[in-house]
Amino acid sequence: MWTKRIPDFLRGRIILSLLIFFTAGIVLAEYGHFSSRIILWCAIPSALFPLAALLLKRSPVWLFFPLVFCLGAFFCAGENAALDAWPYEDGHNIIVCGKVRAISQGEDDWRATLFVDSADGSALRCADIYLYGEGGPPAPGSIIEARGVVFTPAPYANTNAFDYNRYLKQEGIGGSVSTLYTGKVTVLEKGPAFYPGKIGAWLEKGLREAAEGLSERQQALVFGVFLGDKSGLDYGMKNALGLTGALHAFAVSGLHVGFIVAIVLIFLGGAYRRRLPRFIICILFLLVYLSLTGASASVLRASIMAICLLGATLFDEQYDGVTALSLAAFICLIIHPLWLFSAGFQLSFAAVGGIIALTPTFKKLFYPLPGWIGEFFAVTFAAVLATLPLVCYYFYHISWLGWLLSPLLILAAGITVMLSFVATFIAVFFPWLAGIFLEAAAYAMGGTFWLCDRLSQLPFSASVTGAIPGWTAALFLGILAFIPFLFRKYGRWITVAVLTVLLLLFTIFAPKSFISAPVLAGPLTEIVFIDVGQGDCALIISPQGQTILIDGGGNPWNPGAIGEYSLLPYLKSRGITRINLMINSHPDADHTDGLLSVLAYLEVDRLACADIWDDNDLAGELSSAAAENGTSLLDVRAGDAIQVGDDLTLRFYYPPGDFTLDGDPVSDTNAASLVCEISYGSIDILFTGDISGDLLSGICAEYRIEAEMIKVSHHGSLDGYGQNLAELLGTKAAIICVGKDNSYGHPSKKVVEYWQEYGEVYRTDTDGSISVYTNGTEYAILTYY
Repeated sequence: MWTKRIPDFLRGRIILSLLIFFTAGIVLAEYGHFSSRIILWCAIPSALFPLAALLLKRSPVWLFFPLVFCLGAFFCAGENAALDAWPYEDGHNIIVCGKVRAISQGEDDWRATLFVDSADGSALRCADIYLYGEGGPPAPGSIIEARGVVFTPAPYANTNAFDYNRYLKQEGIGGSVSTLYTGKVTVLEKGPAFYPGKIGAWLEKGLREAAEGLSERQQALVFGVFLGDKSGLDYGMKNALGLTGALHAFAVSGLHVGFIVAIVLIFLGGAYRRRLPRFIICILFLLVYLSLTGASASVLRASIMAICLLGATLFDEQYDGVTALSLAAFICLIIHPLWLFSAGFQLSFAAVGGIIALTPTFKKLFYPLPGWIGEFFAVTFAAVLATLPLVCYYFYHISWLGWLLSPLLILAAGITVMLSFVATFIAVFFPWLAGIFLEAAAYAMGGTFWLCDRLSQLPFSASVTGAIPGWTAALFLGILAFIPFLFRKYGRWITVAVLTVLLLLFTIFAPKSFISAPVLAGPLTEIVFIDVGQGDCALIISPQGQTILIDGGGNPWNPGAIGEYSLLPYLKSRGITRINLMINSHPDADHTDGLLSVLAYLEVDRLACADIWDDNDLAGELSSAAAENGTSLLDVRAGDAIQVGDDLTLRFYYPPGDFTLDGDPVSDTNAASLVCEISYGSIDILFTGDISGDLLSGICAEYRIEAEMIKVSHHGSLDGYGQNLAELLGTKAAIICVGKDNSYGHPSKKVVEYWQEYGEVYRTDTDGSISVYTNGTEYAILTYY
């Protein structure tokens, strides 16, 4: 019989078998783009098989597979249809009515998850949307009318950039409406006095009030571990935790749920006669924790598995981890089929799946270690290996110290979770006492973070892999699944050898994600104008791999954000950990802030800028950051040249050596921008900072500059326009670095039309990142869009 070919691990595990087909249906619907109607027509005949089996009193499991497959596809297609049903585009003024499902409140504003009932007076059935407002938020369960503007968060259009809109889709959010500044929210019907989520909101409010005596960093660590709230962690903290493999402690998962269950076991013990009260109290505690943390996929998965474990002891059944994990995944995917494609879901289930499948084998590999120590490292190593390719795929690095730090990290996280959970209830009656518990939790986690921060600065703590293709991660996991079989068949040393080779191949020789490049003969230099919003940033990579970074973008209203969300992730995805030459055209925030982030987290050999900014705060910050980094400072002026490797030459044309700032230095920053030209063979690109067009025309005439391409000055503003600039340069392509829908009105229509008369115009607001490839005699330009 064909059923004899079913693998052993599937035999008797009906839920796992059904989950596989349900998941396959979701994948088919997502990538096949089938409509719900087509899938429904396929589901009808597939339902006849199990129906016939039941009538004939014979019900082999395989008869249910086609139906479950169709159900998975139907659920996914239905969720996609609900997401696509939101028909409004950016800028549309809208009146939307609906019920508030949940509220997330900040200091001055709030975000509501809204179940939409109607929009612009017409009934609308679609996925939930996010509604942003300020002031007092409506209570969950309230029926509201909101007047606002539809908007779509604009992701940075760079290769491998985090796609926030896809993330919203995976969370079941169809659109966003803002009532900030000019909108209005009217409560039509107040929500109920009590609702399930109110318990969590009420307890969390008391907990945060009890924590007011802690420092901001202490609060960030405690609430990050206990609630999974990473909003208080700055990039430096997240970077240190990520490089040492400790960031997973801040994503609420089975580890945290396990410590909630441990609290019950500490107070009630593990006696057989107490299994019923233990089961009931655990369920109540888990419901409270789900309410506190927002019922994410990882918490839901861990809670279901814990309930399965306790339920097995309650009914005197043997606990099966595979079945419990399969049931948890099944329930999660029924709730949100698109969770299947989210990083959090995949990492959570990969970690637990790895522990279940690999721990028995690794316990035998670690047998020389004393009992519980060997078991602990076996569990940790199984989880780390199972999640390793996914961490590389989503976050572009490997932490070599993660599994060694795990004992201390688990201990600190466990203390933090248990003390914080107890403090949650104490805060209702004795906030001062809850504060003591939270302070103890903060010291436990603070010491661990201090160690992570120090170790992350060591050169061997982690390695940046760059982006890898998905098939590489899938292949690694596929080979890893055969490790238990390999151990049974060939023994310990062959298994260790295979694991070692697998790790070396994956970490050192794994292929990087393919970046399409034009077919040009000879070695290529790549110049990438990175999308950093309203700012300038260009990365040059020589044929030998040397790197030059010209400006780094930045947002004066949100310092560090461009570095954290655009520039550093892009560099990391390219596997870049060192900048050989950094150039700052002038110390304005939209050119400089990102460079401060790079100096804080990457090695930089040299920083070139004009040493004329004695009274400029940003210039002072840049110099201090360079000193801390060990970066050499170069004062460059007109007539200077820098050679990078054997291929790239930089020539500087402005400011002159005797240049001094007249008047207020802040207002003169644009006029004192560095003007430089990068040459590779006979191909030249002129970088202009924010210098005025008339001044630039004079410089180009004086030095008789010729350049095939120009980075247009001052984001394409009319101030950067020079009437005869194109004729002087002989330019064939103009690149404008500018933010989408910026408040300055850049670029000027006149400037764009002027450059279009002489060649191609590329803009980061409409084209995304712009990549120039040249072999020194010819060039080609590719854009993100």
